[in-house]
Amino acid sequence: LSVQFVLGKLINLFVDLPSNADKQTQMKELFSQWQYAGHIIVGTFLVILAIILVIGSFKEKHRMMKVLSVVGFVALVVASIGGRMFVDSYSSTGSLVMALGFIVAMGVYGRFMSVTMSAK
Repeated sequence: LSVQFVLGKLINLFVDLPSNADKQTQMKELFSQWQYAGHIIVGTFLVILAIILVIGSFKEKHRMMKVLSVVGFVALVVASIGGRMFVDSYSSTGSLVMALGFIVAMGVYGRFMSVTMSAK
């Protein structure tokens, strides 16, 4: 999650988002920026890891691990939706949704690590 945050900040600071182009040209332009491509790749990887974590947690008996893994997954999906909203319309709402999803995910996964350590 920390790498994802840093990539997002790099985009925020150093990537000019194209605004007057059609969607296909816009996507080509964005993916030509390594920060943006990395942000999408890491985000996709995080969602896949979250799915694996949900599946793994349901094999455990600890209820809190199950709850936290699902909430963390949902938070990452919300952040992804916010990111998509932002890219589609450059809306402040999309940026806020992405940030809130990230903050919730960071807190939930921090708590998950704590529960995992105490469960051993």
